Amino acid sequence: MAASTHCGSGPPAGAAPGKSQLQRDVENLGRQHDARDGATAKQSRPPMRYEAFKGWRGICALLIALHHFGAAGYIYDLSIIRHAPPAVDFFFVLSGFTLAYVYSGRLNSAGDVGTLLWRRLGRIWPLHAIVLVAFIGLEVLASVIAAKTGVPRRMAMFDPESAGQLAAIPTHLLLLHSFGLHDQLTWNVPSWSISAEFWIYLVFALVILFVRRWATVAGFGLSLLGLAVVVANVEEMGDAHYSFGFFRCLCDFFLGLAVYRITKRFPARLAMASAVEVVAVFAAYVYVAYFSTGQLSFAAPLVCGILVWIFSHEAGIVSRVLESRPFAAIGNWSFSIYIIHSLLIILINRGASFAQQRLGTPLLIELQTNHGPHQQLNFGGPLVMDAVTIAYVVVLIALAAFTTRFVEKPLQKKWNGLLKPRAVVVPHAVTA
Repeated sequence: MAASTHCGSGPPAGAAPGKSQLQRDVENLGRQHDARDGATAKQSRPPMRYEAFKGWRGICALLIALHHFGAAGYIYDLSIIRHAPPAVDFFFVLSGFTLAYVYSGRLNSAGDVGTLLWRRLGRIWPLHAIVLVAFIGLEVLASVIAAKTGVPRRMAMFDPESAGQLAAIPTHLLLLHSFGLHDQLTWNVPSWSISAEFWIYLVFALVILFVRRWATVAGFGLSLLGLAVVVANVEEMGDAHYSFGFFRCLCDFFLGLAVYRITKRFPARLAMASAVEVVAVFAAYVYVAYFSTGQLSFAAPLVCGILVWIFSHEAGIVSRVLESRPFAAIGNWSFSIYIIHSLLIILINRGASFAQQRLGTPLLIELQTNHGPHQQLNFGGPLVMDAVTIAYVVVLIALAAFTTRFVEKPLQKKWNGLLKPRAVVVPHAVTA
């Protein structure tokens, strides 16, 4: 009893000599204030880093790269490779989740919106423009070689009916080639997605700036709007690219935003996390491999949204694997993998086509697909072609690591350096 109270005018036991009661009270209040500040800082600090998402980005980029590479082997015949387009939807959903996490509390003025758009443009445009220039250079080089060797080209340079049409160059530079301005995919085929996503950034910024408190509702509403437009105009989700690609991205991106807002508004521990993650990966595999075509393809955003929600907890064994150094590295290179793989495929296929005509030996076959003619390497048994596929992946990863380190990141840094310094705004709590 005596130890817990203090009576009389003398200092309590253990008090520093020479200090008045007022001084001691002030010090106690200071310590309490510091403790509250520390607790507040701890609460406001982002609790999750979402490192597992890096691994997912790498996996999706490689799936798309393998989907576009035709080599007549066992790997290409895998259902998960043949039906990989939902990986693009996963990219979009993940982008919506990630940007909501990073920018929900940082968009408070028109200047903040401009900063966001400038930084996102610096993230995607420099490498995209360089690869586009490489495509154009390759087109010119092919015509020069054809003229010197007498080996005719399949289509003339800048043929209006080809993917390398002259009219598509400005739309690619302006990131407008996902708005149906052309009647086919052009130049760097996968880049339609960054065209769509860049303009979605503007919509996202305006939503956060003007209806932040209702961003969850807006997210679901815009997602449903995008889905409705896509369903009304294409036969399956994977057909929305050079036209209606913007609305496909609208659907996926804002579903990702809504998933983030719900995750923050209703935080919950994921019970049996490892089991849930394993089941989720298996279910996603089954959906993509066997049920992601036709009308069921429009379920891709929902499947991707559930997967993002599960792995946002970063609580299970699959998350630990995805956070490991190899997967993190592939994730860091994922944008370069995605942007340069089509150029590498063109180089391989044109080299094979040239050799085929010079040697008189069939090396390529042309297949008709839902998305037009598709060239497939076929000059050996399935195991030989699988070895070619593996070599393609190894070379692609090596090139992506190089371009990420020496092209993508340095140019992004220089691009961002052109911005005038702005005060750093600490993200505030997300409001549902």
